[in-house]
Amino acid sequence: MSGKTLSVGRFEYGIEDDDFVTVVEQVKNALENGTVAQVPVVTADKRQVMLFINGSATDAVVIDPDSDGRPHEFG
Repeated sequence: MSGKTLSVGRFEYGIEDDDFVTVVEQVKNALENGTVAQVPVVTADKRQVMLFINGSATDAVVIDPDSDGRPHEFG
């Protein structure tokens, strides 16, 4: 797995390289439109799970692409 991460509240998940663009698009869409995004992520114990993000109830989501060391925040 890459160093790409998604943080929601106090929870942090890994994002597989192949899923990164899709995760960013789905999360951004959910936050902009108040919808629910279903995104594939990896837990701290390396389990692949689906995370549901309610865009109308989430204040901010931080996605760190690990490309330049600066997180990108949508919210």
